[in-house]
Amino acid sequence: MLRALYTGEEGQVVACGVRTERALVARGLIHPVESTLTEKGSALLAKVRGQGTAMGSITPRTAADLPKGTRVMCAEGRMGTVNGGDIGRVTNTDHPNHGREYVGVWWDAVEGDMGCNRRSRPFVDELTVVGGCGVTGTVRCPAAHPDDPTPCDGPAVVTVLDAYNDGADGCEHHGARLLASLERGSVYALPDAPAGAAIRVFIAADDIPPFVWYEGAPRTQPSQRSRAENGRKGGTA
Repeated sequence: MLRALYTGEEGQVVACGVRTERALVARGLIHPVESTLTEKGSALLAKVRGQGTAMGSITPRTAADLPKGTRVMCAEGRMGTVNGGDIGRVTNTDHPNHGREYVGVWWDAVEGDMGCNRRSRPFVDELTVVGGCGVTGTVRCPAAHPDDPTPCDGPAVVTVLDAYNDGADGCEHHGARLLASLERGSVYALPDAPAGAAIRVFIAADDIPPFVWYEGAPRTQPSQRSRAENGRKGGTA
C-alpha cells in the first residue's frame, strides 16, 4: 500500500512503500499520522540542500559514480559514506538481481546504535548522492554521533571498531569520542593518515567519558566515567 508524503514546503506528494514510511517515522523524520515532515525531517532536508545538492537530484548509475568518501542516502532515509571497498556486481544469471552493482557503505550512527550493523553493501541504484567526498562544511565523518554537535577537526584518518569489528572511519576528534563510548573498542590508522594518528586518538579517548556530548549526564558509576578517571579512583569501566 502506498501512502502520500507531503514535504510541507510546496505541497509536493511523494509515494513510498510501507517499509520506507515506517523507517522515516521510526527516525522521527515524518509525522506518523499527518505524514508531514517533522522538525527533525525539515532540518535534515535543509542540511542536505545546504550541501549544494537537492535531495533526490543525483542518482548514481554505476559504482564508478560513488568514489570513496561520497555521502549517500538509502531509500529508508539513513545517511552514510561510501567506504571505497566491497564493490561488485551480481553475476549469477539465475539471481533476480543479476547485473546490479553494489558498494560498501558505512552508515551514520543513530540513537542507540553502538556501531553494530552500520556496514552494508546496498545496490547502487537504491542510493542517492547527497554530498561529495571529504569532510567540509556541515558534512561530518561517519564516526560523529548525530547527537554530538561538534565539528570535525579534519578528514577521516582512523577506523574505530567495536568488539564485533563493526565501526566507522573518523577524524581524530570524533574517533576519540566514539572509542571512549565503546566497550573493548580499538582504533587503527587509515593508509593515508598522518603519523601517530591512531595513538593520539587512543590517548585522547582515555580521558573522555562515554557519550561525552550528553552534558549533565551522571558520571558517578565506573561505566559513566572515563578510563583515566576510573584508574585514578580505582574503579573499572
